[in-house]
Amino acid sequence: YYAVVLRLLAVGTREREKFVNALQARGIPSDIVKYQIKPLYMHPLFSRWKRKCPNAERLLSSITTIPCHPGLSEIELDYIANVVAEERHVLARAG
Repeated sequence: YYAVVLRLLAVGTREREKFVNALQARGIPSDIVKYQIKPLYMHPLFSRWKRKCPNAERLLSSITTIPCHPGLSEIELDYIANVVAEERHVLARAG
């Protein structure tokens, strides 16, 4: 399983969540949401070495993933690309 990371420039966490939710509503999952991705220092295993890293937090609040792997058909890839483009335009108009 592969995923492409999309960085949503100049958007905040709220806008990213709207974008990700819109993709999920149309059947396109995000590993960022599915696995509740967060900086390593926020995991209990690494709490002993915890240091604030605003850059990691800012980066993670501005990215999402979309599926991209050999198991997807050309029709599915076209669908994903079209939905991402449509929702990106919706996000741009709202901002």
